[in-house]
Amino acid sequence: VNWVVSMARSGSPFGLPWWAVLWFVVATPIVIWDASYILLRPRSMKGGDLFHVFSPYANYIVADARYADLQDGFGIAQSWLNLVEVFFSIVTLYYHFTRNHKVTLFAFFTSVMVAYKTIIYFGTEFCSGFEYTGAALKSGDLFTFWVLFFLPSSFWVVFPTLISYSTGKRIAAALRVGSPSAPSKKEQRAAGKKAQ
Repeated sequence: VNWVVSMARSGSPFGLPWWAVLWFVVATPIVIWDASYILLRPRSMKGGDLFHVFSPYANYIVADARYADLQDGFGIAQSWLNLVEVFFSIVTLYYHFTRNHKVTLFAFFTSVMVAYKTIIYFGTEFCSGFEYTGAALKSGDLFTFWVLFFLPSSFWVVFPTLISYSTGKRIAAALRVGSPSAPSKKEQRAAGKKAQ
């Protein structure tokens, strides 16, 4: 972690804030692991030959039964999108550590994509009456719902939104600097006199 923080604080005008770099570094392997669990089912599930790599999911399935549904197309599609997210996160980190000016743009659209995808995941659950996460709520097991499902998943909304805001401000500032400024009132009057 120290090398990430020191690289992030290197003073490059194209670098990301240290906390954004830390987010990309920590989130990327977690997202790979999560997508792999879904895409490798049933081998990744209890009784499968890869279960030893994914054993914590035996508990997580209680909070989010979507992970147990082998026929759920949404979960599978979302996992493929997770791998796209990983690709763009790695590119973002590469651009950060090589001090490439594209880092801001990549961090912005990657973070918007991640936040939006996670909000859709939450929205799907809400609109379906908590089809996959409602068992814990119905049984009164609030700990499982809030601590195993909602809290960890909400990080994929909060941090990407903060990164989007931070990088979006940079992009907006660069657009203001790069665009021609509006003519002053004096210039407008002079142009009006010439037109007459």
